[in-house]
Amino acid sequence: MGCFAVRMKISNKNVELSEVEQAVKKFFESKDFTMEESSLGNGNRIVVSAKELSSLLVAAIKVYRDDNEITIDYFPGGEGQRSSIVQVFGSFMTIFGGGAIVLTELKRKELLEKIEDDFWKSIDSFLTSK
Repeated sequence: MGCFAVRMKISNKNVELSEVEQAVKKFFESKDFTMEESSLGNGNRIVVSAKELSSLLVAAIKVYRDDNEITIDYFPGGEGQRSSIVQVFGSFMTIFGGGAIVLTELKRKELLEKIEDDFWKSIDSFLTSK
């Protein structure tokens, strides 16, 4: 988790970059997540964290224009994140008393997957309305 981005390209001429950015922000605001934005020149990068989970890094999203398309890159768990130590050594950790840590990490992964799935459904719904 976290290493691979999911990319969506939008070729709809009736959709503006600012509208897509607003749809992304609206989704995460509805979940009461914190967001930090930075400019990419041809778009924005939005880093999203969950307040209730000790500022768990949920995702990094890039929304930008390439030629005639708008692209959304979704990096679950944050851009450039590596596999966690639990993912690599999880089965060994349970043997040595790290079961609670493994369980917490699995719950975190499940939450991130659910948020990602809901995110793409929200974007699809937004695009369908255009």
